[in-house]
Amino acid sequence: MSFDNTYNTNRFKLPLFQVTGQTCLKSVYNAAFGLIDNERREGFQFLAEGVRFLNERHAIQLPDVVITDYDEQMKAALGHQFPDSQQQLCIHHINANLLLNAKRKWKDAKEEGANESDSDSDSNRRSRAALSSRDVEAVHGPPLQSCGTVAVPHSYQGVLELWKLIVFAENKEEYEKAWSRLCHEFNDQQAILIYLYKTYLPISAQWAHCYIKKYRTSAFA
Repeated sequence: MSFDNTYNTNRFKLPLFQVTGQTCLKSVYNAAFGLIDNERREGFQFLAEGVRFLNERHAIQLPDVVITDYDEQMKAALGHQFPDSQQQLCIHHINANLLLNAKRKWKDAKEEGANESDSDSDSNRRSRAALSSRDVEAVHGPPLQSCGTVAVPHSYQGVLELWKLIVFAENKEEYEKAWSRLCHEFNDQQAILIYLYKTYLPISAQWAHCYIKKYRTSAFA
């Protein structure tokens, strides 16, 4: 089951909690909805208890996998209600967040010699605060077919291309090779590499294909 909270989508301006599931045909269906006025653990706990109640009332099998974005409060509440379900992260959210952070943190040669407090530098960073339509297309695009031979542009979008090789690596060896390539080709972008290393690598078992492929989650990848 996949759990997500959307924002400002109703006239009450309350986050809409959406629960979706996956059929045997790998199609996605809506399972439940809810509204809360906060995004604290107790709010998500209330919603998770409601989902658990429906599961038990209608004798529905509890989910093998629970998929969320990177909301720690939501993950904690769902972990409490579904302790035996393996938690995973939505790959679309990961890739979108990676591209946005790579865009914000990207440093070119001109910026290397500039003071971070310069108004021009601040202006450039503010202009990177959102993804363009081209960026969104890159998030939805398929991964490269080869880890070692296909060249990628030396840009924040190139970071995403190599990152997808890590995400969709078939085995641990390919995963390690893809990470090494990303670190080598973008060694001049330490802020981006540190962000990835600290944010996503410690929980790779929740998103890397080589770890999660044994679970039935392909419709949400």
